[in-house]
Amino acid sequence: MTPIAAVVMTAACVTGGLLLAAASPAASSRTAASIAAAGQGDQLQLVVPVEGGLVGWCIIYSTPNRSGAKCPVVPTAARPIVAESWGTGSHPAVTETIALTTSAVSAVSAYGVQSPVPTRTGAGLPYGLRAAFVEVQGQQSAAERRPLTPLGSGGHPIAGLPASSTPAGYRLESRAWRRPALAPRGPCEISATPLAGLTAESGRVVLRLQSFKGIIGRPFLSCADVEYQLDSSPLDAGVVLDATHPGSAPAALPQMTPLPGHQGVFQSLGWSGRLLGRRIGGAWLVVEGGSSAGQRLTLLEHLRATVHF
Repeated sequence: MTPIAAVVMTAACVTGGLLLAAASPAASSRTAASIAAAGQGDQLQLVVPVEGGLVGWCIIYSTPNRSGAKCPVVPTAARPIVAESWGTGSHPAVTETIALTTSAVSAVSAYGVQSPVPTRTGAGLPYGLRAAFVEVQGQQSAAERRPLTPLGSGGHPIAGLPASSTPAGYRLESRAWRRPALAPRGPCEISATPLAGLTAESGRVVLRLQSFKGIIGRPFLSCADVEYQLDSSPLDAGVVLDATHPGSAPAALPQMTPLPGHQGVFQSLGWSGRLLGRRIGGAWLVVEGGSSAGQRLTLLEHLRATVHF
């Protein structure tokens, strides 16, 4: 990690959408077998991290059996399987595993299962990252679960460190706050112009910026976030930088598209639903959550951000 020299950037946005898992009704009649590869309806993709102090990405996933998210994820070459998420599969007696892997992993094997399960690419997985969706016979407790084994193109196990969402050395020191306290001073600050029904409830601020090397792709770094309430709806606003070179223009938001009728505003999927963002110099100012795209846009229009690089 490398400290960042101080340069001040101030921008106003004015314009003209952890582990969390929720069970959903099974949408398929897959029977409990020794193992099953993914079918239609299995999806995994990267999204931008918004909570202050997070580095890398978050992932959101859905299968016919459940949906959820994991945050953060930090893909490095040293960990062939970047992250795993376990839960109930297509039957109460089946355990489902979802894995994010590097490009070196062609398939994964599970303990006690004969056939490897191929990994696959997807529109939401840039930088060569891949996903595997596995169902294993038996409902396994956390203590009973054994990590998946990554396999190369020749079918041989790949040596490497075990899966870890946040490897040592990829964390930022941050401080949380909650109303009525004020946000601590930091390199990134977020404020809002007056808006009826808007209150700043809590947030997290990074105390010192660092640059991070060795992460696959163009990772993000969230240097501050504020959780707002707007007409009783929760929204989260964040300032997101390039994790490798803070101060340079960060990568595009994952699978972003322009918001029609609002120049410079883009929409993307986020940790908690849809997300809106606008570039402010060497950063993104983003808003996720809320009851509608209109509510997210209203907050984005009233936000101000200051970044000291």
